Amino acid sequence: MSAGATLPRSWRETRLVTKVKEETDGEKVKERQALTAQQSPAQLAQMTSVADLPVPAPLQNLFSPKKKKPRQQVRREKQLYRQCGFFLQ
Repeated sequence: MSAGATLPRSWRETRLVTKVKEETDGEKVKERQALTAQQSPAQLAQMTSVADLPVPAPLQNLFSPKKKKPRQQVRREKQLYRQCGFFLQ
């Protein structure tokens, strides 16, 4: 028996785990492709104002206005909760 066989698999193997975000909005993709085709990397790297700083999506979502559900949907959800035994105020 070799020394490597006694070690746990996680110690013997290296796994690279990454988080990949794929843009699903076709308009944004086309807009970004057009922008990169029109400007050089040096032009894209220039920052002219604070608005050019990237803002993470969770931070944008924190300050964006919340979308309200239609009243019919809220009533239906409350009705379903009551049927399941949950009580909402």
